[in-house]
Amino acid sequence: MAGGAALIARGIVDRVTEDLDYFTDETSEAVSGLADAVEGAAAAEGLEVQVTQSGHGFVRLEIRAGRELCQVDLAHDARIRQQERSEVGPVLALEELGADKVLALFARAEARDFV
Repeated sequence: MAGGAALIARGIVDRVTEDLDYFTDETSEAVSGLADAVEGAAAAEGLEVQVTQSGHGFVRLEIRAGRELCQVDLAHDARIRQQERSEVGPVLALEELGADKVLALFARAEARDFV
């Protein structure tokens, strides 16, 4: 897990996140397989699933439950540090989360990037 959800899972920030980001250093093909599995599991739970973007090593899903929407990004992304375990599963190392936050500030500069 990466992004805001990882910061929340680690107890670093206390805010709502708009999406879930999952990065893996597995192959790009593994990302496609994971997307299929997430799509199938969500559909089996009665959730509406739509692939909104798909490319080599990247898939964006929108998962809806009534009026609620969660965007899920799955991507192949090499990292220097190993992921660490948390109560909700693997999360990026603190150094990786920090580097990503700096990159987000320069790329997006949205209010959520400053929290």
